[in-house]
Amino acid sequence: GSYSYEFGDHGGLIVMADVTRRTSNVVFSWTEGADWYDFELDGEPFHVNNIITSDSAASTKFLIYGTRDYDNVLYHLDFSSILPRTCSGYWAPDAQSSDYETWIPSAGLISGESCLLGRITSYVRRKPHAKCFNGEKFERPVFKNNCPCTFEDYHCALGFARTLGESECRPVDVDATSRSWKQHPMIAGMVLAGANSRRDGVHFLWGLLRGCLSESPR
Repeated sequence: GSYSYEFGDHGGLIVMADVTRRTSNVVFSWTEGADWYDFELDGEPFHVNNIITSDSAASTKFLIYGTRDYDNVLYHLDFSSILPRTCSGYWAPDAQSSDYETWIPSAGLISGESCLLGRITSYVRRKPHAKCFNGEKFERPVFKNNCPCTFEDYHCALGFARTLGESECRPVDVDATSRSWKQHPMIAGMVLAGANSRRDGVHFLWGLLRGCLSESPR
């Protein structure tokens, strides 16, 4: 079915309720969806309109509201007692004694590749089964490092195209190629993809070794 949902405790808590039918059942998870728990609200089932929490999604308190016949319904949900303590060890993620781990998102295009738009971004998050809350004052450590450039960071400029199975951009339209070369003389038919922040690295373009650009040409 369709559910209204909201995140709390900096993403460590998910709270949901069915919006397709009358219900008094609330479902929640504190293990990133690996395990789900539910409970029944007092009173007759009602149509859920929405679930809300603080704008920062840092709280463990929620409001769920809707309608029962012609009456408005509002419940206050407090999850602060479901876990016994506040997490510790964010300064030493991945250590056995720490409640936290390092998480690195990636585009998943290349096996083992952790770069996303030219950058490796490491987030410190609570281990999924650590029985603790982040706490409202938790400030998530984030570490960012740029990656060396590769052909995958570029798309072909106007008048250039890639042959299936190849990485290099080669001219296919003489007039368009001439205009593109005048606009971007250093990239030999390739333009760094927008919002990409990769730096350093080198690549061969038509036999020329060039340093990778740090930003999209203008």
